[in-house]
Amino acid sequence: MAGTERRLQATPVDIRGAHGPSASSINGVYEPTSEVCGGWPVYRKQNDPDKWLEYIVATNEWYAKPTADRGRAEGWMCLASDPPTRPELSRGTCEVWDGDRWTLQSCVTVLTAACAFNGMLDVKVFCTNEAKNAQEKMNKSLKRAVNSLKQNFTKEKHQDGEKQLDDALQALTVQLAELNKLRKKESAKAGGAQKDIGDGEEEEAQDVQDSQKVRNEEKSKKPYEMLFQDTMPYVKT
Repeated sequence: MAGTERRLQATPVDIRGAHGPSASSINGVYEPTSEVCGGWPVYRKQNDPDKWLEYIVATNEWYAKPTADRGRAEGWMCLASDPPTRPELSRGTCEVWDGDRWTLQSCVTVLTAACAFNGMLDVKVFCTNEAKNAQEKMNKSLKRAVNSLKQNFTKEKHQDGEKQLDDALQALTVQLAELNKLRKKESAKAGGAQKDIGDGEEEEAQDVQDSQKVRNEEKSKKPYEMLFQDTMPYVKT
């Protein structure tokens, strides 16, 4: 998978649970940047641009680190990721630097940050897309396994098995397309509603200006005793 595609799939991650002298440097939300290190997106800590999360190929680990340690297997925290994957999907051990040595801290969690979603529809799209990616990987693995054992299956069973895998993937693909279509529709609707509000406010302001202009023109034609009445607050009903 190319670095560009990995950047597109990357979402903000929330690191929590680290303790010790480096805890405040480690814990927090990291947002993906346009940079790539080791073939994976580089993340930058939210509201703290001198702190990073990047993947180091030499050790197969994600490191939370300061700018001075960029590109090296050093930092405050390292998360094993072998085979390599996104930080929130990594299931390796997590170690934290306590100032003297690396200590295992299984209490550290790296999860998709809540700020990555604007609502439940975004969550559904994200989960369905993750399920689709997992199904694609499983399909490839199972098809390779079945092909290596083809002599142990009848042609009909082999075809039926592949069809089940393809149908499962197709169902997720259709579901994801429908969710993306719905999200696009809701975004357009929200944008239209915002435009209507803006247009309504502009029309109302124009109405007030037009009314005031007419009133000013009328004032110049009325007797002086009528001017006080016309200077009372204008209320639009």
